[in-house]
Amino acid sequence: MIIARHEVLDELCSWMFPIIFDVYKHGEEIGLERTPYQSRYPGFISERLITYYFESRRDRYKVVYCNKIFLKRRIE
Repeated sequence: MIIARHEVLDELCSWMFPIIFDVYKHGEEIGLERTPYQSRYPGFISERLITYYFESRRDRYKVVYCNKIFLKRRIE
């Protein structure tokens, strides 16, 4: 999850999406067979790019990480 001002999100998207589209296009050019799992590659790449984007711009943005807490419902 990302919570950000729309200017920050716009800047991130304008940087990230051309990269994702180029990777997708390159996969088609080299003839990668599309499987349901391979269709998820753009999502995997975007997760890493978002991390890189904010890590490389730490001087511009305040980044806060929150641990995930999973709730388990008790079934009786």
